[in-house]
Parts: sequence; C-alpha cells; structure tokens
Amino acid sequence: MSWQAFIGVFLFGFVTIATPGPANLALMAAGAGAGVKRGVPFLAGIWGGGFAVLVAMGAGLGVLLASVPDLYRALQVAGICYIIYLAVRIVRAGAPGADETAEPPSFWAGLLVHPLNPKIYAMTMTGFTAFLTPGAAYGPQAFATGAVLMGLMLLCTSAWLALGEGLSALMAGARRGFYLRLVLAGAMVISVLLPLFSGPAGF
Repeated sequence: MSWQAFIGVFLFGFVTIATPGPANLALMAAGAGAGVKRGVPFLAGIWGGGFAVLVAMGAGLGVLLASVPDLYRALQVAGICYIIYLAVRIVRAGAPGADETAEPPSFWAGLLVHPLNPKIYAMTMTGFTAFLTPGAAYGPQAFATGAVLMGLMLLCTSAWLALGEGLSALMAGARRGFYLRLVLAGAMVISVLLPLFSGPAGF
C-alpha cells in the first residue's frame, strides 16, 4: 500500500468509524449505564463482530451483497430490529426502580452489532475498493486496509465507551442517567433508520 493510499484509508476510516453510529452509540449507552469496566465484554463482542465483517468483506462478500440487493435489504431489516431490541434493553435496565445491578449488554450481544449493521458493509466496501492501487496484488492491499480499519475501530469504540461513563458522571442521579440512556438509545435507532432515506455515515 502506498503512503497516499494509507492516508486515504486512514482519513476515510477515521471519519466513518469515529462518528456516531449504532455500535458507537450502543457503547456510549453501555458506558453510561455500567461504566467502562463492566462494559468491556460488550466492547470485545463489538470488536469480534467488526473483525469478522472486515475479513468477510476483504474476501469478497461485498460482491455478493452488491449482486443480490434483496439480501442487503434483509440484512438492513434484521439490523434495524436488533438495534431496536438492544436499545429497549439498555433503557429498561436503567429505568427508575430497575435493579441497579442489572448486567450491561453481553459479549454475545456485542458480537451481533456489526454483522447486523448495514452501514459497516457500505463503509468497508468503499475502503476495500476506492483506495486500491490498480495493477498491484489485491491480497496485501486488502490486508493493509483491513488492519488500518481494525486499528481505528479498536481506538474509537473504546473512546465511545469511556465517553459514556464520563457523561454519566456529569449527569449524576438515577433519573438523569435514565434520560441520558433514553436519548442515546433513541439515537441508536435513528442511526439505523436514516440510511433508509440517505447515504451511510458512521460505524
């Protein structure tokens, strides 16, 4: 990978991965409700799911999705349903009068976030095609692209989890914390509904 391509992938990846999306907002809500330490399993699940999608897209899954629009649409519907389920779970766990020891989303819940998030497929498809050097071997370029995107995902998603805990500390109190999680859960749902009407943005 040339340095120009590396810079292109890095800037593209940072803009799409660091901005609000279903995974980042879910991590922020988990951090607000349970803190960084208890949210680590959920974070690790999101990393695992993201890694699986990067490997699959680098291996050519994007070609299949592009050639079978109904498959992509089914994935989009499944993703919307799952994010709504996850948002409801996050809000109910932090509702006034709820058990304060309620567990945050698990590793397995996090593992499904990216595979059921159509945005990541659109983002990775761009990453694995737009920055390739014509005539050069695909394998090394795909590996380098995936490594850059994965590294950015590890850093940015961790930051969103920590940001959630920080916001929770600023909004001390059960009721304020509940409203914070309610807003974040609503934003999660909106983030997966918007692509139905506009282009994808965010991880």
